[in-house]
Amino acid sequence: MLPQYVYTGELNQKICATDALDVLYAATKYDIQELEVECLKLLKGRMAEENAVSIYQTAQLLDVSDLAQEASAFIIRFVDNIFFIMSQGFGEMCPNIWLISIFSAISKAS
Repeated sequence: MLPQYVYTGELNQKICATDALDVLYAATKYDIQELEVECLKLLKGRMAEENAVSIYQTAQLLDVSDLAQEASAFIIRFVDNIFFIMSQGFGEMCPNIWLISIFSAISKAS
């Protein structure tokens, strides 16, 4: 995804949120601000119960406070559904990590 952006100046709008998180990490690492902005727009538009915790974690890691705040608010709004999805094994991370992330999101929003 990153090489495509470097050559074309465009981010493939069909990429999934997981790939967008990877691209956001690379854009931040290599200080490609326009790509960071595109990834943030895409992630905010594709936030869902299945990926909000991952988005929150990545935003915290990369110190992207506006994305972290949006993900935190999303997690709080849909916490029951997110707990259900994660408890069914559909989450991409181990249970302890997503529980900590959910509680962190809730506590920072308070």
